[in-house]
Amino acid sequence: MSSADDIADVDAVVIGAGVVGLACAYALANAGRDVLVLETARHIGGGISSRNSEVIHAGIYYPTNSLRHRLCIHGRRRLYPYLASRNVAHNKCGKLIVATSEREEAEIAGIYRRAVENRVEGVELISGAQARALEPNLNARAALVSPETGIVDSHGLMRALLGDIERASGAIAYEAPVLGGKVLSDGRILLEIGGRSPMRIAAQSVVNAAGLDATRVARAIAGMPAQSIPQLTLAKGSYFGASGAPAFQRLIYPAPVDGGLGVHLTLDLAGRMRFGPDVEWLDTREPGEVDYAVDPARAESFYEAIRRYWPALKDGALTPDYAGCRPKLSGKGEGAADFRIDGAEAHGVKNLVNLFGIESPGLTSSLAIGEQALARLEGNAPHAALKPTLFLDRDGTLNVEVGYAHKPDDFAWIPGAIDTVKMANARGWLAIVVTNQAGIGRGLYDEAAMQAFNAHMNEELARENAHIDALYFAPHHAEASDARYRHPDHPDRKPNPGMLLRAMREHPVDPLRALMIGDSDKDIEAAANAGLPALHYKQGDLHAQIDNAVAGLRW
Repeated sequence: MSSADDIADVDAVVIGAGVVGLACAYALANAGRDVLVLETARHIGGGISSRNSEVIHAGIYYPTNSLRHRLCIHGRRRLYPYLASRNVAHNKCGKLIVATSEREEAEIAGIYRRAVENRVEGVELISGAQARALEPNLNARAALVSPETGIVDSHGLMRALLGDIERASGAIAYEAPVLGGKVLSDGRILLEIGGRSPMRIAAQSVVNAAGLDATRVARAIAGMPAQSIPQLTLAKGSYFGASGAPAFQRLIYPAPVDGGLGVHLTLDLAGRMRFGPDVEWLDTREPGEVDYAVDPARAESFYEAIRRYWPALKDGALTPDYAGCRPKLSGKGEGAADFRIDGAEAHGVKNLVNLFGIESPGLTSSLAIGEQALARLEGNAPHAALKPTLFLDRDGTLNVEVGYAHKPDDFAWIPGAIDTVKMANARGWLAIVVTNQAGIGRGLYDEAAMQAFNAHMNEELARENAHIDALYFAPHHAEASDARYRHPDHPDRKPNPGMLLRAMREHPVDPLRALMIGDSDKDIEAAANAGLPALHYKQGDLHAQIDNAVAGLRW
């Protein structure tokens, strides 16, 4: 950061240090951007991120192909491996969505159809007897099993994200509220920062991830078209805790209600039961006016709702716990609004992304939201038609492994590899190669040699009326002789997912219909880190293996 005329020049600013803001900063930092996070409070996650159920959602409820659907599933697929790699406490405990009446049975059946349409893995519709076999204390006529649902230490997740940001030379400023700003003639965004150390910042890029305050921040930036800022509706949700040993091993959800998913039973990582949230539509539109106290009188409606699926709940078992607030873009009786990730394509202001209406499943979607925000900043507007995609390793997957392959004379196809590319082309899928090329960094050959090798591969494909849509390579290595490529753990080098994530930003890749194919554990791990399924190719006909794998993915 450098300063002149009392204005500090900053590359990228993220406003808000909740889980979504930190995920956006993490995505920017991984893309090589210098990031400053501005947080109004004295610590991270003091808003929505500290007042929720800490549930990792599967992606069941949301309208098919909505942002909430797509980002929830892709974000969840990315989140589990991220949590494991950072030792963040979590538990994929699963959940049951239960029907306790004939009407709810029909509703649960509809939710199941939506889950299948949304390509949620492992969902199953079971009878009441089967549900009670799983959870003996449950009252249910039928239930939907969701094995991908889990719980997470949300503050542990935020600490992990912050650690990654700081290791990438990012920084965070606490007690630094954004008071206003304007779009400068050169495209930078000037921000007026209050708090204990007032300052002025001119940022090349800004992500407004201020949660409940996102609309206020957007209105405070001169040059933001007023018509592009949605109206905020606030809905409070209260939670009650329950004394005693947990009566269930899984999360228990009733059929959804207006504005939410009903008073559901969740577990914390210590096994403690808690219930909520309910939905209380607020008259105010000012987040600062929200009273987060839990009214003990609301317990009466909780007892009634909970006893429909847990009749044995004892009187006096519930105690007021905490409350949260949702930044909704729709009101009472209206259909749930989708997430909004608004870049220049939505409001005309270059280098600014506004995140509006990021409520549940925002935590689950956070890593995917961060990638979407980065894509908007890079000028990659949402693609109208996303395509199924085969991501292919090169050496050992398309061509026979011969050490550091770089000579066209050494090129030989893996059996079925040409047919695999032709299949993708014929079906209108993308075929994208992602390959580690550490031999470049280690001085064994140069980029020109690699490009000649790739050109030979493409010429042979062209003779078969086939083509590769894009090729990404990572020349980096911890011991590279060329300093340009020396890096202890470059984000692009598999098993890191950088090449895959970049390809998904730069091409119309459908992450819910994408498959990574590789011959090494690094390829499989990179796919998991990018939230993608993978096929570990070992030997035999590649085309036959991929055809079977794709059929199993319900493409």
